[in-house]
Amino acid sequence: MIHELVYPEDKEGKRDIISLLPDSSVVKDASDFIHTHRFEIEVDMEEDEFYPYAIKAGFALCLFGFNAAIYDRPDVVGKWIDIADNLVLNKGDG
Repeated sequence: MIHELVYPEDKEGKRDIISLLPDSSVVKDASDFIHTHRFEIEVDMEEDEFYPYAIKAGFALCLFGFNAAIYDRPDVVGKWIDIADNLVLNKGDG
């Protein structure tokens, strides 16, 4: 299960990202005075399938955990990028 904070640039970005998530995902508002579009997601996927999907779909850089992993786990991020390179998104995905 993935629990993530998502930081889109604007409300259109928020809408676009939510539309890319599986229907079973839980989306919760996590905005505050500074982070007006921030939201939290719970997605029933493992990180080795979620983060490559997020990379391929184009929203990985909006994810707090992904950005933290760039610095803390660059080898794992490299693996996710390799997996993403081989992903084929279905029509309607990304």
